[in-house]
Amino acid sequence: HNYKIFCDGAKLYIADASNHRILFFNSIPSTNDSSADTVIGQPDFTSSAVDQGGGPADNTVGLVVMGCSDGKRLFLSDGQNHRVLIYNSIPTMNNASADIVIGQPDFTSGSYNQGGDPGPNTLKGPKGVTTNGKRLFIAEDNHRILVFNSIPTGNNAYAVLVIGQPNFTSNSVNQGGGPKADTLNYPRVAISDGRRLYVDDERNNRALIYSIGGSSIKQGPQFDQGKALIGKVFNDVNANGIQDNPTNATNPTNATNATNPTNANNATNELIEFTITCNYHPFIARSNIKLYDKDYNLIKTIDLPNPIPSIYTLPLNELTNQRTNELTNERIYYQLSVYDKNNKEDRTGIGQIVVK
Repeated sequence: HNYKIFCDGAKLYIADASNHRILFFNSIPSTNDSSADTVIGQPDFTSSAVDQGGGPADNTVGLVVMGCSDGKRLFLSDGQNHRVLIYNSIPTMNNASADIVIGQPDFTSGSYNQGGDPGPNTLKGPKGVTTNGKRLFIAEDNHRILVFNSIPTGNNAYAVLVIGQPNFTSNSVNQGGGPKADTLNYPRVAISDGRRLYVDDERNNRALIYSIGGSSIKQGPQFDQGKALIGKVFNDVNANGIQDNPTNATNPTNATNATNPTNANNATNELIEFTITCNYHPFIARSNIKLYDKDYNLIKTIDLPNPIPSIYTLPLNELTNQRTNELTNERIYYQLSVYDKNNKEDRTGIGQIVVK
């Protein structure tokens, strides 16, 4: 059976799940019984073994569920191997290898949630994958959608936002209750037109529409959307006003501006500057930044002054991990939350700092 047929306007792609392959047609077929031009996931058109009879690799698929293309790249969700494969160019030869894997540390791994609990870099049975050419969205069986604000350029990328769960480590159906505006129960299809995200919330028997473009989000004191990333903090070490590359492991990513985050144990005067931009200051009653260690244990909650500052400076030596009492090669996660007078919350995605 075919879980997904998709087209980039020129080529036609068929995700042939049971034969563990993708068929490419270089032009839209105009006659019955047309033959595909290219196959990936298998060495040839007559093979059909799961992972080509072995384990996962960069040129195999376990159960390709869905895919999409922005006309330049190809994205495939490999549900059985709990990963999404990215091809940086459209393959033109059979048995082509993917360039990037999401959800796994490498191309030979295939455990769901990487053998542990869910996180911002793990997947369980990914289904729908879609992109608007800039952002990437993945619907998966942790009852959530992971959002990447840019197309990943390296393996094991971290999402910056999660939809359907309160945080990256939760994966309960409908967040442990009944269906609401901010919950999901096995989302299968995710499609974006750049301003909105359309989700097939399969077992809640409904389709959800999320506003993801800035001008299309209704703003108000009640934070009714529960999914709007309006306030945002980001890494801008070189102060050029542009978010730094989240794959740069020597810098914190997607939420903070750090000055020389090196030699943390000996540095008493080094600072981390959280740069915060927000366009609904009048509605914020209180706010805080939560810091977590690499195991997602809470290190510190920083209650911010009101009105919320545009820059909050934190001495690096205040981030000593209560568990290890040191920060060398420590990964720290952080999240900004704001609350209105009725205690309704809006939050950013979780970012990370790597202290060397």
